[in-house]
Amino acid sequence: MDSRVQLRPGALAALLSYIDERPDSSDLIQGALLNGYLQMLHTHWDPVWYQDMYGRLATDPRGTELDGSPSRSACKASASSHAVPRCGPG
Repeated sequence: MDSRVQLRPGALAALLSYIDERPDSSDLIQGALLNGYLQMLHTHWDPVWYQDMYGRLATDPRGTELDGSPSRSACKASASSHAVPRCGPG
């Protein structure tokens, strides 16, 4: 975890509980990103060109629920091993 990451109270306990309940899981668990102004919440990158960069921060409403359950990301494998996978909320 990056040193700049801040967790809300109860987040670590919820993560440990999730892991304990699924000992064979290889799930990658991540939370939403709150910007430096503490005003915008982002949950994923939209795979689109925006301001000379591939990818734009976006928000899935399910990710704004503090006690929401994890959802699966829908990543589609690319035919080329060098291509960026197309991922999004799912």
